[in-house]
Order: sequence, then C-alpha cells, then structure tokens
Amino acid sequence: MATAINIPHTTNASGFLSGGGVMGELMRNYEWEKSPLGAPQTWPATLKTTLRLLLTSNHPMLIWWGPELIQFYNDAYRHTMDAGRHPRALGQRGLECWGEIWTTIGPQIEYVMSGQGATWHEEQLLQVVRHSELRNEWWTYGVSPIEDDAGVHGVLVVCNDVTEQHKTRERLQQLNRQLETEIEQRKQAEARLAVQHQVELNREQARSYQILSFESENRKRFYETFLSHTPDLAYVFDLNHRFIYANTVLLKMWGKTWEEAIGKNCLELGYEPWHAEMHDREIEQVIATKQPVRGEVPFNGTFGRRIYDYIFVPVFGADGEVEVIAGTTRDVTERKEHEDRLQQLANDLAEANRRKTEFLATLAHELRNPLAPIRTGLELMRIAQHNPASHSKALAMMDRQLSQLVRLIDDLMEIARINSGKIELMPQRINFTSIATMAVEAVLGQIELAGHKLDIQICDDAIWLDADPTRLAQVLSNLLTNAIKYTPAGGHIVLKAHIEDAFVLVSVTDNGIGIPQAALNQVFDMFCQVSKTKNYSQGGLGIGLSLVQSLVQMHGGSVSAHSDGEGKGSTFTLKLPLAKSEVVTTASASSANEISAQRSLRILVADDNTDAANTLANLLSLLGHSVALAYDGNEALKVATANHFDLIILDLGMPGLNGYEVGTEIRKIPHLQKTTLAALTGWGSENHRDQTKAAGFDAHLTKPAAIADINQLLAAAGSW
Repeated sequence: MATAINIPHTTNASGFLSGGGVMGELMRNYEWEKSPLGAPQTWPATLKTTLRLLLTSNHPMLIWWGPELIQFYNDAYRHTMDAGRHPRALGQRGLECWGEIWTTIGPQIEYVMSGQGATWHEEQLLQVVRHSELRNEWWTYGVSPIEDDAGVHGVLVVCNDVTEQHKTRERLQQLNRQLETEIEQRKQAEARLAVQHQVELNREQARSYQILSFESENRKRFYETFLSHTPDLAYVFDLNHRFIYANTVLLKMWGKTWEEAIGKNCLELGYEPWHAEMHDREIEQVIATKQPVRGEVPFNGTFGRRIYDYIFVPVFGADGEVEVIAGTTRDVTERKEHEDRLQQLANDLAEANRRKTEFLATLAHELRNPLAPIRTGLELMRIAQHNPASHSKALAMMDRQLSQLVRLIDDLMEIARINSGKIELMPQRINFTSIATMAVEAVLGQIELAGHKLDIQICDDAIWLDADPTRLAQVLSNLLTNAIKYTPAGGHIVLKAHIEDAFVLVSVTDNGIGIPQAALNQVFDMFCQVSKTKNYSQGGLGIGLSLVQSLVQMHGGSVSAHSDGEGKGSTFTLKLPLAKSEVVTTASASSANEISAQRSLRILVADDNTDAANTLANLLSLLGHSVALAYDGNEALKVATANHFDLIILDLGMPGLNGYEVGTEIRKIPHLQKTTLAALTGWGSENHRDQTKAAGFDAHLTKPAAIADINQLLAAAGSW
C-alpha cells in the first residue's frame, strides 16, 4: 500500500490555478517554492496559460515542464492513475514517475523538446505498473510543444486510454482468422471426400453440412452478440449499394428497425443527397479497385450532429471478385473537438506572442520619443549655462516630454489595475451633461490646436446615471482624443447623446481616416493600433480603446465601433444604463452642477476662427451659460452694442476691427461698463498684454487656454 505524500499548505495561490477540482486544490497547496520551478507568481506566461487550459479541460491531460520534466496533470488524468502513483506524481520528475515506460515515451518527449514539432501516437503499447502488476495498455496521445520565442520549455500531452478498443479489435481479428481456418479446413475436407465413393460422399457431405450449419449458426450468434455491443457502427452493402446488414448501434443512430432499414440505400434512409452520392461513388471505387476507402464525414442522426471516421472494405467471393462491401464507422467527434481546441490554443498563443512583441517594440519607441528631447534639453542646459532664455525653453520642453512619459505609464498602470480587478468604481447619481462637460474640458486645448470643429448634441431631457463620473469622463475623453488624433487638421467631430428605452446612447463621430472593415472587430483589443501601417500615425500604446471597453463594461454598458471604410470617418457608440429611479437627491444635483458657474452668464464669443469660436461656445453652453457668436470685429461690436453681456471674449487678430479696437469701443458703451472683457489670443508677449490692458480688457488668456483659466474667468464675471 503506497503512502500518500504530505503536501504543505501555502497561501501563495495564483489566479491561473483557480478551479480544476482536486488537482487544482493540490496545485494551489503545493510548496512550489522548494521545487525547481519556484513560486507560481514567477512562472512563465506560457506555463500559466497551458496550466489554465489543463485545469479547465474535462479530457485527460498532463504537462512535463523544464529540463527536469516536472509533472502536472488534471482531474481527468488523475482517474487513470492508481494509489501507487497519485498524488505524489504531482511535481515529480517524469523519469521518476514513469521509469517502466521511459524507454518508449522518453525519446518521444525529447523529440518534441528539441523543437522538431508535435507528435501523434495511435494505440501505443505501454507496459505500465498498475497495483504492483506490469500490465499491457494501449494509449492514443499527442505530444505538443509549449514554446515561445525563446524555444520549447515543456510539452502538453492529450491522451486517451484505448486498451478496451484495442482488445476488442484483436478479438475480432482472431475470430476472422478462426473463420478463415475453418473455411480452409472445410475446403480440404471436401477435397478428400471428392475421391471417395459417390454414395459415401453424399452421406459425408450431408453430415458435414449439418455440422457446418450448426457451427455457422453458433458463429452467427457470436458475431451478432459482439457487433451489437460494440460502440462502432458496423454494416454491409451489396453490389447495388443497399444495406444487407446493420448492427444495433447503427439502427439506433438511424432511429429505425431492422425491417425499416435493411434492403434500402443511403438516400432512401434519409441521408442528404450529397452524402448519399458520395458513398455511392466510394462503393463503386471499392468494387473497381478492390481496395479499401476511408473518409470522415458529419452526420445528423438520433445522436445529434457527430463527426464519423469510416472505412469501406471489399469482401471477395470464391472467384476473387468483390462480393459485398463491409464497413465500420467510429464516432470521432470528441477527438476532433480536442484537436480543434488545441489548434485554437496554438493560434491564440502565437497571436498573443505576436502582440506582445509588437507592444514591446511600440513601448520602446514611445518611451524613446520623449527621452530623446529630454536628453537634448539636458545637453542644451549644460552648453548654455549662462543663457536663462535657453534654460527656460529647455525646461518647458522637458516638462512637456516628462508629462508624456507619465501619461504612458499611467495608461499602463490603469489597464493593469483593471485586469487585476483592483479598480473599484465610486458610483453616484449624476447628470450625463456634467460628465460630458468634464470630458470636453479635458480635450478642448487639443481640439483648438488641431483646428477641429466640435458639435455637441445632447437631448434636452435630463440624463441621470448611477456611475463613477471620473471614470466615465475618462471614457468619453479617450474617445474624443481618439477622434482628434485620427482626424486630419480642420476636421469635424460630433458628440451626441439621447435616451433610448432604459439606456443612454452616446456617440463620438469624426470625418477622419476611418477604420478598415476587417479591423473593426479588433479595435478594442489590447495593443491594437489599426493605423500603424498607414501614413498617418499618432503614436500611443494601443490600449486607450481597450481601457474604454473595460470601464464601460464595469458600468454594465457596451461600446461598439462603426466605419464605412478607410477615409470615411468612424463612430464609437456607448450604451449605458440609465439610473433606476428618476428621484435625484439634493446632494446628487449639487454634484452634477459643481463644475458649473454659480449662475448662468450672458457671454459673447468673437473669433474669426469659426471652429475655435464654436468649440468654446459649445463648452460654455454645456456649463449652462447663454452664448452669442461673432466672427469678425464689426459684427462683434454690433452684437455687443445691441445686447447686455456679463462676459465678452475677443480674439485680437480679427479682420475689419481688431480686438483692441473692439475692446476700446465697448468700454465707451454705458450699459457694458461692468461687463468683464477678456482677450483670448495666440499673442502672449508682455507688449500684447500691456496693449490689452490699455484698451480696457480685464483679462488676457493665450490659446489654447487652460480650463482652469476659463473657470476662473467665469467666476470673476459671475461675481458682479
């Protein structure tokens, strides 16, 4: 009686070892730190992924890993082992566990570990010790490499114990040999009888026929018993393609009785026309070539849709011609499914490896981009030690590049926190308009720099959500940033939101470079950058849209992408559930409005850059203010004269009357004496600031203006 090993308990279980029944528990509790593999957290990704497949599979599997071929196996494989081997086989070296068969499997494993590819072994004879006895067993198994770019690190074995099937086939072959021997003996007996007297010949022949009839009846009963209990389908065709025999399993698969089936061909038994015609051709081929035909085909019977492997074999008469065609069919559905899953796993591993390589290359490129100017700035500061202006420019540039580095690292940490489940939402009742305002504020400077026009179309109905406002604003700003990056300068971006049933549909549409149809299903994948092969690259690590999808799904929503093709723009649509109740608490209402000004202001925005003027107006409208627009100096003065405004924002370089002239004239209008007058311009020198102050301006902002500066301006205007 083997003694079970004591596996120490450890709390260092990892997520990839979760589940897996008895073997999953044993693996999580195994003291791996004292094994050649070390702690599970340090194991390679390829080993973790393959172990995850092994633990979640219902098919017998085992893994031999590393130079010492450390052994893992799942519950399905555990049932094939006796107490003399399990559970001490877990973590054991392969040679120590399977010494009696190592001369057979050792070279097979070595072949795969050497990088020469996978192997497949059908009905391999193995002499295995079971319950202290050496037994002959037959196994069908595949040995596949577990590899990455550095080579093969282990093997995955998917196996089946086919001992019973092998023994059944051997018994059938033995019976056939016995039958052939008996037939030969009968022929010899008939030949001897032929030389005897006719009367005795007739008498002996009659006696012989009686014996053979009795023996034939016995053999018929034996064959019928055997064929009725085999899991394989067995049958015989005559030369007209009609069934003259079908065993019990085949009749059950058809759902017919012997009387309903025998004497009919495939088409008459309900086979699809293409299927029946294929078997007709194969039967004729066997008759013509006198050679077996083998194939594989799906069939919908009473067992459902299954995949079958079949063989048609000629049976010869005394004249050497084909007399009938015998066939057997085996259900190989499970084997095909396992093969397909293994192939899919191999494809997934290869794709993951390709993306990992692409990501590392992209990450290196994106990190070098800001590092290069930082290094140049340091060199510039060293050379121009006594030049304050050069120092100031270098420091400003290095600060921008360092911010870019921080954003890259923040994105990486954010996606890592989501994947590890460490991000917790902080939902509250909030109006969607507040979220949209925060998102637009975050990208307003980028929009103005790119010269884009932003239209905001949000329905008049209040859109209340139970959501984390910071995370949803991050989602929306990511989509807007994506549209800004992949839309050529001077483009058009539209942000829409409307209620549909119990959801709000939010879309961000641009007229940018678009998305190829083949790539639409990949844009939310980690590290995916659809535009990387185009002549329009904006950098980044390709994780922004993956982050969007993760955060939206955490809110119980979904996100989708649409494009009519390259050069035809794109639309990203969010579908988010509305708050379950329309009751809004005072605290929630206050939170929804906290980023807005204390009261609604009447504002005039004047700028000859219509996109810049419209974008700023949209933002101010979102904040709850009433906004008028003018696109040149004369129009601005006309609108200002005819109305009362709390705040007037003027560009300085307008045609007709410039901003200085308009400001000077406004200060002469009595009803605008208390109006806050602000310049928003690309001119930011001290000379320009002195001129605006002399013209009566209260504030001077440079483009693109920071959101904090705009909010401060609104607060000042609202304090009158």
